[in-house]
Amino acid sequence: MIRQLATFGAVGLAASAVHFAVAALLLAGDVPIFVANAAGFAVAFAVSYLGHHRLTFASRAGHARSMPRFLVTAGIGFAVNNGVLAALVWLTGRETSLFVAIAIGVAALVTWLLARFWAFSEG
Repeated sequence: MIRQLATFGAVGLAASAVHFAVAALLLAGDVPIFVANAAGFAVAFAVSYLGHHRLTFASRAGHARSMPRFLVTAGIGFAVNNGVLAALVWLTGRETSLFVAIAIGVAALVTWLLARFWAFSEG
């Protein structure tokens, strides 16, 4: 379990870095924060799915089963991400890449739980 959590963290950090980099670049170009966040999420999805399927959970479940489940898992994580982001923007009236980073961290816990116990389960 410790190895799995460490690998989840490493894959998650790589995907989060991609998510954050894309969002921050778009924000610097005056793209609205929710559009930038969605674009970052979309690009990071591939990193996250492949890393978690192959490395974190070493799933033997086929992509036909795992991909739709992880898409739902990621969708829920993204909903949590956007909820946190919306709350921070609403509470402060500011749009900052720091809020994107905070939202990514909160959504990571939800994603790990769903990925571990549902998306990549073999049962």
